[in-house]
Amino acid sequence: MKFLKSLREMSLSKRRKITASISLPAMAAVMIVGFQNCSPGMMETKGSSVADPNDNPAPLDITQDTKPITIVYSENLLISMQQMAGVTSIPAAKITRFQSAKTKITETGKVDSVNAPMMSAIANTAADVCDELIMRERTLAAGDRRFFGQIDFANIQGSAAITEVAKDDVIRRMARSFWGRNESSAERMLIKRLLDEAMAEGRPASFTATTAATDTANAMLFTCTSMMSSLDAIKM
Repeated sequence: MKFLKSLREMSLSKRRKITASISLPAMAAVMIVGFQNCSPGMMETKGSSVADPNDNPAPLDITQDTKPITIVYSENLLISMQQMAGVTSIPAAKITRFQSAKTKITETGKVDSVNAPMMSAIANTAADVCDELIMRERTLAAGDRRFFGQIDFANIQGSAAITEVAKDDVIRRMARSFWGRNESSAERMLIKRLLDEAMAEGRPASFTATTAATDTANAMLFTCTSMMSSLDAIKM
């Protein structure tokens, strides 16, 4: 399987699954009020970004339970993502790609400028940063990794060998670094479900050592890109 160096190289169904997880932190908690030119901002609840589906929350009081937010604007996006991941340098080719993508990203941080091309550009930028993160951490001993300490990139079963505990660990570490908080149970369940569905698509009956490592890296790229391009990662 070819290594997914950017979101553009993912299959359509994988991209759709990433889009679903990108939108997750906005569900049931964030009220976008700027898309109809009614307001230049966004209102976010003060509590957890996604409610537990088993909870029975009290009605939302928009005057007490929300606050206006903005999102990272184009000039700061790449630097912000590098800081989240601890990636200190980006190859020139990826910087050039980001410079081209910047034209589709808001220059003001106002969410009424958000549209599909912008979110695609943000996801592609996140994929490039995540790609650098994964390549760097794959060369480190498990105990020296910031995010992937429980991931065995050498397992011949590829992504199918990633345990539930390892998935939970990666998601928790990325949530704390990218979102500044722990993920909710609903977020964790959705990310894992979409990851499993995406990686099962087209999985061969067996792997070579190289394709198995690539498949595992692809799974981490999917997870990292989804979480880094989500609303909670790019809001200010």
